[in-house]
Amino acid sequence: MTMKFKIAICDDELLHCAYTAQMIERVPEYADAKIRQYTNPQELLADLNAQSFPADIAIVDVCMEQMNGIALAKQINALVPNCQIIFLSAYLKYATEVYAADHVYFVLKEQMESHFIPALQKAVSKVRSAFSRTILLKNGRSEAIRISEDDIIFLERVLHKTRIQTTTQEYWTQRTPAELLAGANCNQFFRCHQSYYVNMQYVVSLVQDSFLLKNGQNVPISRSCKNAAKERFLFTRRT
Repeated sequence: MTMKFKIAICDDELLHCAYTAQMIERVPEYADAKIRQYTNPQELLADLNAQSFPADIAIVDVCMEQMNGIALAKQINALVPNCQIIFLSAYLKYATEVYAADHVYFVLKEQMESHFIPALQKAVSKVRSAFSRTILLKNGRSEAIRISEDDIIFLERVLHKTRIQTTTQEYWTQRTPAELLAGANCNQFFRCHQSYYVNMQYVVSLVQDSFLLKNGQNVPISRSCKNAAKERFLFTRRT
């Protein structure tokens, strides 16, 4: 499946924004990419927060008057965890400071011609990898929604519907948890109850007949799953 990437460029120098966009447009592989340029970091954050432009890749200048690019990247990490960030800067001294935020590459502006496209390719590879680990929901009224498996905390079957609790909100679908998770990482999700599948990465502790999750919720464990639940909890590497 061909992906149409959404790429946000944030640089308070309009000419630098345009130059970066032109470099992307010159690569045939990204001819269908949707590119949006921002000279104000707050406008980018507003679009991400409103999901009006859910960027797959954000190309961020480190030095901007309105907001430091590293601070901006931290907010992007929180709002859109799967968005891959490339830092641009005219100053080598920021090459280590940018590690305060999750990112895939740091490129000196004087080395754009030789280093930018490889950086973009690395970001694209990570986006594709994350895309392959998503589930697709269709609500019949608007565009289909893709949810990252890593963002799912648990799934609960309620009567003839499934509740999908993610890190940011909940979704409902007619599809069963088994259908939704077909092909998912079998080490990541565990069926701990007839009605529940839990993402083991969000489990904090095993408390009697339930899992305590990072968001403070409890997911029940059925009697028949108790031994398996204990084993999975003890041998799951959590981040």
